[in-house]
Amino acid sequence: PPTFTDPMMPPLLRAYCLFLLAAPASAQEGVFLADLFGDGMVIQRESTVRIFGSISDGDAQPRISATWPGGDARPIEVDGSTWSVEFETGAAGGPFEVRIDGITVLSDVWLGEVWLCSGQSNMVWPVSASEPGSATLAASSSEPPDWNQPSIHLFELPQRTSPSPQGRIDAEWRRCTPETAQSFSAVALHFATVLHQELDVPIGLVGSHWGGTPAEAWMREASLTGFPRLQPGLERLREARLDRMMEPLDGGLDAATLRWSEELSPRNVGPGSALPAEGWSDTTLPRLWKDLDGQDLDAFDGLVTYRREIDIPASWVGRDVVISLGAIDDVDVTTIDGQVFATTGDGSWKKPRRYRWRQASDAGTLVVRVLDTGGAGGFSGTPDQMFMHPVGSPELQVPLTEGWQMLRGAPIEEWPTPPSPTGVSQNTPAALYNGMIAPLVGFRFAGVIWYQGESNRARYEQYRALFPAMISDWRGAFGFDLPFYFVQIAPFGYGGDDGEAAELREAQRGALNLHGTGMAVTMDIGDPRDIHPRNKHEVGRRLARWAMAKTYGRDDLVHSGPLPERLYRWRDGAMHVRFEHAGGGLTAPGGALRLFEAAGRDGAWHPAKAEIVIPDTLEIRCEAVDGGIVAVRYAWGAADAAELFNAEGLPASSFRVTL
Repeated sequence: PPTFTDPMMPPLLRAYCLFLLAAPASAQEGVFLADLFGDGMVIQRESTVRIFGSISDGDAQPRISATWPGGDARPIEVDGSTWSVEFETGAAGGPFEVRIDGITVLSDVWLGEVWLCSGQSNMVWPVSASEPGSATLAASSSEPPDWNQPSIHLFELPQRTSPSPQGRIDAEWRRCTPETAQSFSAVALHFATVLHQELDVPIGLVGSHWGGTPAEAWMREASLTGFPRLQPGLERLREARLDRMMEPLDGGLDAATLRWSEELSPRNVGPGSALPAEGWSDTTLPRLWKDLDGQDLDAFDGLVTYRREIDIPASWVGRDVVISLGAIDDVDVTTIDGQVFATTGDGSWKKPRRYRWRQASDAGTLVVRVLDTGGAGGFSGTPDQMFMHPVGSPELQVPLTEGWQMLRGAPIEEWPTPPSPTGVSQNTPAALYNGMIAPLVGFRFAGVIWYQGESNRARYEQYRALFPAMISDWRGAFGFDLPFYFVQIAPFGYGGDDGEAAELREAQRGALNLHGTGMAVTMDIGDPRDIHPRNKHEVGRRLARWAMAKTYGRDDLVHSGPLPERLYRWRDGAMHVRFEHAGGGLTAPGGALRLFEAAGRDGAWHPAKAEIVIPDTLEIRCEAVDGGIVAVRYAWGAADAAELFNAEGLPASSFRVTL
């Protein structure tokens, strides 16, 4: 604000204003809340807000005030080199101001409902890449959404890993407009739209998410000590914190990156003669995958390999040559003439690639493996950034935009995690908590919405304990029992799945045993060919139903699909499954229920007949089971779509129940 540079402002007061808005990082786990403050922000209504920071003059005591009711002026409490002040917030409203000694340092501040929105790529997935359907509490609508929503305020953390908890955030609040909505989480915005319609209060959304990440990356280090398989990752975190990184090798690759590139290469296409002869298509660069016609790469996260033959003038042979490729989204391994280069780690998607081809030969094959971990993928630079020239002779520049071929590889789930130059990656245990959750600790939220799990699918047994531990970990860090509403992973045709997806969904369902949790089931809105289904409005609506019922007291609202409550024996060898959240009664809109299986004591599963016998109960029969049914399961295939619903149109979760 202009007052910061006003020459008439006393220097000490100016310093306090700057401390308020840009306090340095704390040495302790925590946050200087001033980093989340800014014009257009939303503060949680009817709660306690604490602002704190550091100070160089412990004898000074300016007075801070807020213009909302209860924000009367009070001295800043100084303890050594830090200060803090607490305000009670009242009913929703605004705009308000925050003042220091009567001078406004923050304006356009609102009291309302603030939600933390986190997870992996399906939470990241933006409005611009989603179906336009508008969500309401009652039902989905085909009406295009109106994203001119000035009462919805957006704050998105930059993606950042760290070996230790951080306390600074480089971001700002924005109003929801047709422009700002396009890049924000579609699930979160549809959730917020419903809440605003129902509550008529300002809504603040704080987005902290990263595609392709596992739950352990979002947890505090101390909460992971009981998971033996995660200890190697924690050790890497500690080594990075102690600055014991390996020395970089020639060409800029450290040892970890070199090992990663060697593991990546043979799993799809190797360099030189190892490249397959078939399946390539011609292309020009730079181009993002979403801009390629006929390649079906709009929603693809994974590996695409590019190649181009290079012939150089005789005068270049034996000289070092600059290979410039522009920015690549997200990471790459590039090989030419037996030399390996790579760019990985935080922010690599926006780094222009400039590699040095040492002692160039007269010809070679330039191979670029591009691994996209979420969002857009491909070459994101400009044509004038793609060239080569001998070192020291830029006037001899030769363009590299033409003559490329490309070949699609396997999806992101099949590739090893790229390393980070900082020693930790977005998949390192605790690395995302340190960089993207710790800076929020101390800020008061109404609750959390969470969409994650795909990256833990292969470790579903661990996830049964890990996911509830993560919820408890966040509640401990924030100091109160955050309402925590999460999305069960949607059906998708994972290659080689042998029940892992259903087991992961079952592990997620187990987290409902924690109080204050809720699960939005997506068994009917997945896409067996796309791990990022486009219907995000329905996901947001279902999360909002949980919030309205459990956080905002709508006791009349059916907020969940059917969940199995009990399996018990019935007459003539039949079994009954009773459900909670049956609402107005179980329904099977498609007719027959074909996704049920039964097992006896031998553990072998057989197709079973299922029939709705009373509003909240199914009858299960299976003649192939000898000695009586002891277990029943439903929709256990990775891509199985929902058959069973309640009358309110909410699908049942896949499940397994035993006597």
